[in-house]
Amino acid sequence: MLLRILITLGLSSVVFAQTETAPSSQPEYAGPSVLSRGLGASILARQQSVRFRPYLGISGFCDSGLTSLTVGVGGKPPNQLACGVDGQLGLNGYHIWRKSQLGIQYTGDYHHYARYSNYDGIDQLLSLGYTLRTTKRTQLTLKESAGTFSRNYVQPTAYGFYDANALPVPDSVPFDNRIYYAQSAADFTFRPTARLSFNMGGNFDAVRYRASSLYGSTVETGRADVIYRYNRFGSIGASYEFSHMRFKNVFGSSDLHDLSIVWSARLSRSWELGLRAGATRVETLAFQVVAVDPFIAAITGQTAAIRATYRLNYVPSGGASLSKSFQHASLTFNYDRGVTPGNGVFITSSQETGSASYPHVGIPRWTFSTSLGYERYTALVQTINQYKSYEAGAGVGRELGKGVGLSIRFDERRYDTGFGNFRRDAYRAMLGFTWSPGDVPLMLW
Repeated sequence: MLLRILITLGLSSVVFAQTETAPSSQPEYAGPSVLSRGLGASILARQQSVRFRPYLGISGFCDSGLTSLTVGVGGKPPNQLACGVDGQLGLNGYHIWRKSQLGIQYTGDYHHYARYSNYDGIDQLLSLGYTLRTTKRTQLTLKESAGTFSRNYVQPTAYGFYDANALPVPDSVPFDNRIYYAQSAADFTFRPTARLSFNMGGNFDAVRYRASSLYGSTVETGRADVIYRYNRFGSIGASYEFSHMRFKNVFGSSDLHDLSIVWSARLSRSWELGLRAGATRVETLAFQVVAVDPFIAAITGQTAAIRATYRLNYVPSGGASLSKSFQHASLTFNYDRGVTPGNGVFITSSQETGSASYPHVGIPRWTFSTSLGYERYTALVQTINQYKSYEAGAGVGRELGKGVGLSIRFDERRYDTGFGNFRRDAYRAMLGFTWSPGDVPLMLW
């Protein structure tokens, strides 16, 4: 079994300017990255090592829309506003050897709310990514991610050699309830010729919630693809993926078969596009509430019953990624449609996500970051309304000298379950100071 402890890998685009001399031998360019392999756009791949940098920080913040898993006045979930302090420590870094690459990001913090101490806690997110050219024609890629948090505002930025969305952090839960997650992925790529390549891989994903009323999930995935590079800057191919989903605290499981066509192209020196289009066959076994025959109901007084039911769905799947590389910044757009094990309230669901991010470190002593995103769930088994969430954030960092930096950030999220008693906006405003050895301010979002 693959490693169970992994993370949302990535390096903040923060450290672009803090580089060391690149190795003389770089991996051979294998064409634009394809979505089925979970690698980042080739135009954004780092060509130099980035010194591993620890950091310490302290921040003051205010959160609105705090929602514990309880029922408040009038039978509605609480909607609370509180301010507090947060202490952080972490490590970022990226290194390139002659035949391998390693990226690491660790973020840990303790947060305390002045008014509502029940929201206090420790959050930790760890990310690791590693690639190894085992031979001239083969390559091994490992992606690991693990963490625990109750409210996550860490935004994906530049993740080095693999896609920021390859192992997404499960942060779409509408409640401030502690989450524990672990994700692991391994891929083996074989290139018999300069134009043709085969890839085989697998994922293990597990999500658990502290509240027993929320549904955890375990997903095991196997996948394979074949890609043909028809010219230096274009690739086309096909992929197949099988996933088995199991749930905790609720009866049910799902089996998924996905078949897709993938295409990618480097449009220019600084633009890259990746597309994926296909369909997913979803078989689900779950409990379903059904009405009791009126004659039986008149005798027993029971108007509804629960039975095990089998569902078969066909769901469109696909994705798109557009990336732009600048000298001191990057711009990325991502879209994905497929099937998800849910978010603690939903189980097997059709999912649609989109995001955009723009980190910038080109101005001396300053860093900037902006991001947008949305997510939508449509249940395939449950009789429940659509779940939608939207988010936006922006931050700025300023190097003050001797490794000390000032950071300011504002985030907004909107949750909409389709029910009148749970539709809300959640905001966070943060101001803090960090210390990290180096001349470039860290961008920790």
